[in-house]
Parts: sequence; structure tokens; C-alpha cells
Amino acid sequence: MAFINPLVIPGNNSALRSKGRTYCCSDVFLSDTERRNRVQPMLRELLHNTQNNPEYGRHLKIMLNDGQRWTIHRTVFSVLNAVRGTVNQCEQLLTSHTVKLFEHSTGKECCQLIPDSSAMRRLESRELEAMFILLFQAIQSNKKFAQVRGGVPVQLSHFDLHHGHFFYHEESQQFGILFHCAEYPKYHSQWMPYNLGFCQKGSDLYPNPKLLLTRNVVWLENSNHLLAINTEFAADVTYPGSLGTLYERDLGMLWMDVFFLAENDNTPGIFVYPYSV
Repeated sequence: MAFINPLVIPGNNSALRSKGRTYCCSDVFLSDTERRNRVQPMLRELLHNTQNNPEYGRHLKIMLNDGQRWTIHRTVFSVLNAVRGTVNQCEQLLTSHTVKLFEHSTGKECCQLIPDSSAMRRLESRELEAMFILLFQAIQSNKKFAQVRGGVPVQLSHFDLHHGHFFYHEESQQFGILFHCAEYPKYHSQWMPYNLGFCQKGSDLYPNPKLLLTRNVVWLENSNHLLAINTEFAADVTYPGSLGTLYERDLGMLWMDVFFLAENDNTPGIFVYPYSV
């Protein structure tokens, strides 16, 4: 799983419930293989842009316009094709020097959003950085997505959307990203009765029954949209013990985590944490 998943409640898979309805989690524990096998049909539907599976219509398509699709196509052709393959070659995409990323802290308390704040890297290609920012902003600006989240617009902040997991899907030989939204919702006695530590303090992301059901958004390079997975209808593919979280390694070979954050409180940009094979 990601180095930090604030919505994992260790040793407790109980769901948020109202009138017997499960809002966030599944009480069904599948093996890793079974769970991964159930994730793959969703990726195929996203890839082929069809709705042969009636359950596919339960998820929200976040459409990309012609200009956004052209930017992605150009970047894939000029940057990603050079490293495509079953071996993790993300080092070729990164600058050689590391960057220490700003972390929110007060005294002895620290909000650690990344595994090693001194080991973050920047992308060598400005095109690839622009493509990642485009995808973050496409999610943030989509009004239909805000509606299915209970009317809550997406924030590009550490409380909500600030990272994705860049992976290689071997079956289709395509790159993809799993974005995780709603990272640190505000504490709420009914809809978010969990203390997530210092990173949650000051959160202005107010929870509701729908917010955590739509925290996973998937993109594959040849699709013309992103897919916001509604885990009310796909709870069995979420990671056991989490509040509706798709596990990035179930989707493919994990190359790097991609963050849209500010360095030392400056203008936000793309920072990455690479993984070795």
C-alpha cells in the first residue's frame, strides 16, 4: 500500500453505517489475488471506453476535452514511450538531485505526507509535469464529480487531493494513475468518527455519506476520461481495513507516487517519490 494511507484503521474494518447501510468499507475479506482479479474488469472498461458491463455505469466518467487529450497524447508519444516496458525505468524521468519538501509542523508535531521528505525528486520533462497537473486540475474542476461527492468541490490540498500513484498496467501495456481524494476529512461524529492525527487538524473538508465512496479516481493513457470509482458498488475491490481505498499495486506495477504540493510554501508543483523494482 502507499507509504501512508490516513484512511486505514488498523485492526478495524467496521464501516460507517446509517440505517444499516454501509458507506465506506466492505466486511468481505478477499485474498490479494481475488481482489486484483476483480479490479481488472474496471480497468478494461476504462481502457476500451465501453459500457458492456452494466455495473460500469455506476461509476462516474470525468471527461477530458480535445485539448487535454492532445496534450496527453503528445506527452505519451514524446516522453513515456521511451521508458515503456515491464521494468521500472522511472529514474530516466527524474532529475538527479533530491528535493526536501515542505511539511506542515508545529513544535514536535509533524504532518508527514511522504515517506522521506528529503528524498523527493522533480521530473526532468516539463511536458510530463504539465500532463500530471492537467489531470489533477481536471478532477478538481469537474462539477459532476463534486455532485457525487455530496456537493463538495475537490480541493487541491493535503486535506483532499494531493497525490496519485503512477503505475504500469502490464495487460494493456499502458501507464495509469490512481488518484486518492479525501485524504484528511474533518472529524465528524457520524460521517468521519476517526482521529487521523496532526495532518487532520484544521481540515476544512467536511465529510458526508458520499465523500469517502468516491475517493478513488483512475486514469489510463489511451482513455479519453478518468473514472471515479463508486465503492458503494465495488466495496470488494477496496483494501481490507481501509475506508474505501483502492490499493495501487492491485492495478499494476507501481513506478512512483506523484504529489501536487508546494515546496517551502511556494507555488505548487509536481514532486515524485520513485519506487525500485
